[in-house]
Amino acid sequence: MLLADDSLIVREGLRALLGMTKDIDVVGVAGDYD
Repeated sequence: MLLADDSLIVREGLRALLGMTKDIDVVGVAGDYD
């Protein structure tokens, strides 16, 4: 899964929550479209 949001706290929160599941791997995080 790739997380994209302009808010750092939202990105880190979602990354932490999704990291607790065994079925989902966060492979990238972005603050904008670049």
